[in-house]
Amino acid sequence: MSNSQITVLPVDNGDSIMIEHDGCVVITDLNYRRDSQDDDEECYDIGADIRDACFNAHDEYVCDVFVLTHPDEDHRGGFEDLFYIGDPSKWTSAEDNILVRELWVSEYMTDTKQATESSKFMFDEVARRKGLIGTATGNDDGNRIKILNAGNQEVSGNIGDTSNLEWQLFAPNKEELDIEVEESSNDSSLVIRWNAKVGERNNFVLLGGDAGVDVWKRIWQDYKDVSDSLKWHVLVAPHHCSRSSIARKNDDDEYIYSDDALAALSKMDGHGFITSSSKTVKNEKPNPPSFEAKGKYLDILHNSKDDGEDRFFCTGSHDDGSEAPVVFKFTSGGINTTGVKSAATAVGSSRLTSDRSTYGAR
Repeated sequence: MSNSQITVLPVDNGDSIMIEHDGCVVITDLNYRRDSQDDDEECYDIGADIRDACFNAHDEYVCDVFVLTHPDEDHRGGFEDLFYIGDPSKWTSAEDNILVRELWVSEYMTDTKQATESSKFMFDEVARRKGLIGTATGNDDGNRIKILNAGNQEVSGNIGDTSNLEWQLFAPNKEELDIEVEESSNDSSLVIRWNAKVGERNNFVLLGGDAGVDVWKRIWQDYKDVSDSLKWHVLVAPHHCSRSSIARKNDDDEYIYSDDALAALSKMDGHGFITSSSKTVKNEKPNPPSFEAKGKYLDILHNSKDDGEDRFFCTGSHDDGSEAPVVFKFTSGGINTTGVKSAATAVGSSRLTSDRSTYGAR
């Protein structure tokens, strides 16, 4: 039986998040550290986890959807080491590199003048796929692309042929895509809520890349009156638990927290969970991650039964102070917290032996 879970992989201050559900694999962002291949380094090697999740019943390495929230190095680093780039007709199942059936990006990625020397290959791949839209091969695995803008009509849907993995887009909108070349691309981040349905149960996951405080403020203003639209059971703290997603600096260089941004991130349903995809959260500089921001997230988690500390996780310290994936299982009873363990015990041998089916025809 295939896995049904979300795995937040340990990648220092960066994002690499896998959703496996109903035979589909969706990966959001990547920060593959080449140092992890060095036996002398102590950083976690995420490559084996990703390849294992993408190994399908046809003995191929295939990712159904890769979501690039924005092109910063800590969100697309090492993509060319793990994933196949270029014409899929030249890719063979014997290759270790993973074929991305469909690539999701924001419209920011279609503006080639935003490319840097190190990110040009991603912009080129987006341009290659975009150029095939409407052609005979544009809908082939490895050529498909979804270019997203929250101001357009397509802001929600399902993955492939399944109705059990749903998505809804909240950002970026047109104004958030209007970024000068020299400015940070953080506010162009895709903000997506996923719903991994198991039976009648909704399992909501909210992912927001590095979206900043103004984005979350705008999301609250747009959706505060839309029932249940921002509800989540698992939240990955945006921008690696940075204050910049929930506060802005004043003239005295002090952070002033935004009630609206915090409200947008506070729609926890029941006993939810928050993960910081970052280094260990410490009460010291540098940050992110911010100890002060962690306190705000603990306020969100706090309820009448506990203070939330046991439901806040950090990939940088998840295994008794060492790096390890944070894993949440999707079940008909909700999020299964037994999946929140160190890598050695989170999923056991099933990750190596799972019989995985994939959607769509090849």
